[in-house]
Amino acid sequence: MLSDSGMGDKYQAAHPERSRRDQNQRGPSTPVWINGIALPSTPVGMNGARAAYKLLLLGALVLCSCEKPPEIDQTPPPQVILTGARLRSFRGSELSATGRAAQVAYERTGADFTASEVFLRLPSRDTPGSPNPSPGWVEIRSPVVVGNRTTEQADGSGGVVVRSASGMVGRTPRAHYDGVTKVASGKDPVSVNAPRYAVTAESFLLRFEEENFRFTGHVVSHVVGGVEGPR
Repeated sequence: MLSDSGMGDKYQAAHPERSRRDQNQRGPSTPVWINGIALPSTPVGMNGARAAYKLLLLGALVLCSCEKPPEIDQTPPPQVILTGARLRSFRGSELSATGRAAQVAYERTGADFTASEVFLRLPSRDTPGSPNPSPGWVEIRSPVVVGNRTTEQADGSGGVVVRSASGMVGRTPRAHYDGVTKVASGKDPVSVNAPRYAVTAESFLLRFEEENFRFTGHVVSHVVGGVEGPR
């Protein structure tokens, strides 16, 4: 029995010109590159086809592993969202603040919160020695408040408005509130109107319990019935 190689040799010996013509028509075996993998361009047997298929799959896997994975938002959602929230804060048995907010997003682990459309009322008292001591209140309104419940620090923005029972109204773009000392401060321009005076300043500090304003920077004050000018 003759092998395939033996029969091929006899065919080439019997037909030398046809064998050379067939070889010239086929040309040299040039590999075909697919996804960075060189595959033979000449027909292959079953085993060769399987090997080429495996190489093609391997190239596809390599390309997939090199592609940048899609970015995933790692920011965790807030743990608690309250709508139409109402606030009552106590120091011991004493009510220290009441208020409400349209919505509050609260992180229980870190105590951070973000609130919208905030209204807050704080009790105030006259300065010791005042001729007519009487309890009062101070109201704060802010479109956005970001703070921390544990540290009792908060920042209002979007146009903060402060009103008092005595008729004082203060306006500033932003303000910081320290709930421990009950002091508000800001480094943005502030305007204050009261029944007996009007003041504009570059920055301020307000002590809520005494309704005591301290203005800094370029300060201009006007007294009802007269003008004092810059101070």
